Amino acid sequence: MNMQKIWTHDDREAWVALALSSEEGRGTQDGYNFSHMEIEQGVFIDEDNRGFLTGSLADAIFNNSSVFKKLSLNFYGDLLQKVQENSFLAMNYRNGNLAIIVKGSNAYKLLLRGAEERFPDVAKIEHSDLDIAVFINPYLYAELFEKIRESMIVCVSQVMSRYKKDLDNMFFSGGYVGNGMLSVDEVEAFKASYNEAVEDKGNDDEGYFVSPFLDDMSRNECSRRSFLIRKSPCKEGTIVRVEVPHLNKCERIPLRKTPFVVSHNNTISFIRDKDGFHKGEFDLIRLRLNNMLMNENKSKVVPADFIDVSIPSRNDGQLQDFWDRQAVYACVPVYDVETSVYVIVPNLDECIHELHTMLYVYDNKQIKVEKRKERLDMFLAIRNEC
Repeated sequence: MNMQKIWTHDDREAWVALALSSEEGRGTQDGYNFSHMEIEQGVFIDEDNRGFLTGSLADAIFNNSSVFKKLSLNFYGDLLQKVQENSFLAMNYRNGNLAIIVKGSNAYKLLLRGAEERFPDVAKIEHSDLDIAVFINPYLYAELFEKIRESMIVCVSQVMSRYKKDLDNMFFSGGYVGNGMLSVDEVEAFKASYNEAVEDKGNDDEGYFVSPFLDDMSRNECSRRSFLIRKSPCKEGTIVRVEVPHLNKCERIPLRKTPFVVSHNNTISFIRDKDGFHKGEFDLIRLRLNNMLMNENKSKVVPADFIDVSIPSRNDGQLQDFWDRQAVYACVPVYDVETSVYVIVPNLDECIHELHTMLYVYDNKQIKVEKRKERLDMFLAIRNEC
């Protein structure tokens, strides 16, 4: 009988160090793999399919039974609770040196709920993956800023690892008895809703999608290891994707190989605007749900983004802009009745500023320009009416 290796913190660190320093492009150890790639190759280019699946997952969560919202918003509630349990982070949160907010489409929907009758265009805003930003005062002493940031990375890693474990138990353990976020019947109803949403894509030249909830075979085909993305210390312009058994300081929360995959990328650094004044630099800790794209010749995994948590560095332009305008005081708590979670979101003026900046200061992907213009016009109209 083969016994699965129990990885310690030191085991994991040695494995990651080996992967980063290796002169080989690929390697494996005890079922975990690493691969080196050029930075451009690390970008997921199947944007249309990924966008469709992300939208399908969000639609299944937010536009069906209200209880399904727990699958997304409970993560935010768990994260805030974890911060409050850490005396150092809780102190900085209370002092206003730390803000944890929901951004993007879900923030817009939460802020403007109940306004659909007066402003019908609000109903056109579509839910998406849960986008959480962790903003730390960049004008703190450098040592204090980095201490808060590292503590938040560990905090998010622990909450994300625990959340994945709970989701794995609910959806893929085979022995779930209804002792989690959803009842047994609610789990089955959610699976059916997501399966139906994915099947709506239908057959086209690229093939068709298969949900990981369809059956045991599809679950196994969609299952992958969780991973880190790090810069290679040896090869300039190269990143290393390293599968890991657990995240840092999460040794007691192992990451099973399932369709729910956690990743931590600390290599993100880019220029946000055409003039080169605003830098983007942040850690991204993400939870995604894998699906299969099938055709006659081959199949491949395509993920749906589920939960994103970004933790900017001190040099991030968006973070500096947020603090320069004291926008931490322009965020408001919104209570979600169904989940009993208070969610902090930008107020109307902040949403307008964010959309204006994305459209007219930062570089944009053309596919989102028209959507953002429509939303900006809508928010301006709402502000003028109120």
